[in-house]
Amino acid sequence: MKYFYLSLLVIILFPLFLSAQSIRDTSKSPAITAPVHFFAGVLLNSFSTSISSTSDELNNAKSSKSAKPGFILGADVPLDQNYMWVFRGEAGFTSDKNSFNDDYTTGSVTQINESLSFKQTIINISPQVMFNILKSSEIDVYVSTGIIIDIRSYKDKSFTTTTTYSVSGTTSTGADPEPDFKSATFCIPAKVGVVAAKHINIYAAYNAKTSLNNDSNFAINETSFIIGVNYVFGK
Repeated sequence: MKYFYLSLLVIILFPLFLSAQSIRDTSKSPAITAPVHFFAGVLLNSFSTSISSTSDELNNAKSSKSAKPGFILGADVPLDQNYMWVFRGEAGFTSDKNSFNDDYTTGSVTQINESLSFKQTIINISPQVMFNILKSSEIDVYVSTGIIIDIRSYKDKSFTTTTTYSVSGTTSTGADPEPDFKSATFCIPAKVGVVAAKHINIYAAYNAKTSLNNDSNFAINETSFIIGVNYVFGK
């Protein structure tokens, strides 16, 4: 799957490179004088993380949901004189905390509780193509998509199984092997936003399902919905 996303990245960026080179070739067309705009902002990322299992492990665990703040920096590079098509580059930071529990009974006398929890920090880089579907002196409305490359680090990882024996009344807890987490993931975003008063950019985005681990017996998948506000410099 990673090769699919890398190929998609090449497919997106290579035509943009050719287009930019063609547009900026003054021997063929006038040079673009529209400036590059930089921006910075804050966001709220609403995560929904689920587990799908092919075994008894965490088979009935409910999705883990959380909302975490983050921040973002970026630049918009115009691909035409009227600023209708734009290449956008973003870099950001956020975090997440997940917890899963699954309780079940075996043989009617033994109660099993499986518990998985972990925290993560996420640094992301995202090249995107943006199109202004409405552009005026008062307000701009745009849509964008591209690819997000997430660099992830994990901490406070815990995966345990607690067994309670009904007959004896005793309980034992043991550590299970930690999931094989991915340090880099990829997803495709869909974003819509408005720019008001030339400087205030308000947007909403949805990041498609991302797989967080390489384990064969269960999969940890994450989706997220983002709302954010950027300040655009220099307009």
